[in-house]
Parts: sequence; C-alpha cells; structure tokens
Amino acid sequence: MKVIHAASDDRTLLTQAEVAEILRVSTETVKDWRLRPERYRGSRPPYIKLGRIIRYRKAALAAWLARYEKRSGGENGKRA
Repeated sequence: MKVIHAASDDRTLLTQAEVAEILRVSTETVKDWRLRPERYRGSRPPYIKLGRIIRYRKAALAAWLARYEKRSGGENGKRA
C-alpha cells in the first residue's frame, strides 16, 4: 500500500490508477468522482487535465483527504 505524506512534493503527479491504489478503490470509482461530482456532494479530488490525460497532484490529494479526516471525540474533535 502506498502512503501519502503531508510534505509531498507538489510537482509529483499521479495517474488515476495510482490514486485508486492509494485510496484502495477501483479506477472506475476515481473516474466517477471526476465525471459525476454531483453524486458526491460536489466533492472530488482536484485533478489536472492535459488534453486527454488526467493527473492528480500528490499534495492536492493529501489535502483533499485531510478535509475528510475525522478526529476522535466527535465531528470537530470535541467530546460530548
């Protein structure tokens, strides 16, 4: 399993297959996120489109994941 580090190089670009491997989802799921964001409340990993080529910045993927990270003790890390 690949690991994303917070100090990732902003210039590192990942393929759809690499993103799928990192997140442990299918490549079709990653493609669906990109093509149908309305199904996922408008949220999708930020991507770069170069003609027909799709790439994802490693650092942007890590930042996108961090927004969904839950802390113990409730939604905002506060204990009830």
